[in-house]
Amino acid sequence: MDLETPIPPSSAWLQKVMSRLQAGGYVPLMPSASGYPFAVAARKSRFEVTKFSFVETFFVFVELPTITPEIVKQFSTDAFCYALANVTCGLPCGLGEAVICYAVAIVPSLDERTASAVRQSAPPRHVAAFQMPVVYDMSRQNILFYEHTPLWGALYYPGLRKQIKRFLSG
Repeated sequence: MDLETPIPPSSAWLQKVMSRLQAGGYVPLMPSASGYPFAVAARKSRFEVTKFSFVETFFVFVELPTITPEIVKQFSTDAFCYALANVTCGLPCGLGEAVICYAVAIVPSLDERTASAVRQSAPPRHVAAFQMPVVYDMSRQNILFYEHTPLWGALYYPGLRKQIKRFLSG
């Protein structure tokens, strides 16, 4: 890239996020090599005493020209499937393994219907796994994600939101 070409806002934001993730111990992945249409992903694998298991956390990113609640749901499902297919521990979820997947869609702008759906729609439930859709709205430079705490997994949701804010904000 020459110096005259400005870096697109999503690229600058994504570069900053990937730097934070790497500083936090995440390893960058190139999901397109495995046939998935995602821009980039990152994985962190570790044993967590508080969860009594190995935990593999994924951040999966895709850039989309537009988005709807249906696209958010489908992308989140695809990202979660990618995460499950790329765990390194090899133990089954719930039996020594837990998987967390943040599916991050980067969009130029976000309509209110989709923003509301992202903030209000509970992610799918899984045993020993979490799937959390996140949308980064470039026009407002903010992130949106599920704001409530469901009964299922209630102990973990504050930590999930903390990770989103830590790595994706600003």
